[in-house]
Amino acid sequence: MLLKEHLPKQDKIPYYPTTEDTLYWFRNINRCVFDNRLIPFSTIIIKRLRNIWAQVYYDDEIKSPPIELHLNTKFPNKFHFVTVLGHEMVHKWQLEINLDTGSHNKHFYSWRQTFKENGLILTRTV
Repeated sequence: MLLKEHLPKQDKIPYYPTTEDTLYWFRNINRCVFDNRLIPFSTIIIKRLRNIWAQVYYDDEIKSPPIELHLNTKFPNKFHFVTVLGHEMVHKWQLEINLDTGSHNKHFYSWRQTFKENGLILTRTV
């Protein structure tokens, strides 16, 4: 399956994420972009977030792998949601597989071409 052939349109219809939809898109992005190397988030929390669309939450004190994904309750459209999820999955890859800081550094941006090939956009702020 090519991810870009199944991505939602960039329309103006607000999107309200669900856990089921998040898991569906996680599996698809994981398969097409990350070769199924990422372990699913153990917890997905959908709540109102201020000034961000989403975040990977992990305990920085003990350097544990990311265990939670926090998502905003509303996105401009479904394509934006999928793009944000992909962005957070890069941070998950950085922390769990690359054993990196998880910041927007060269390791983060090394995924930009792969994202483009799959019809996604990878930027610091989505």
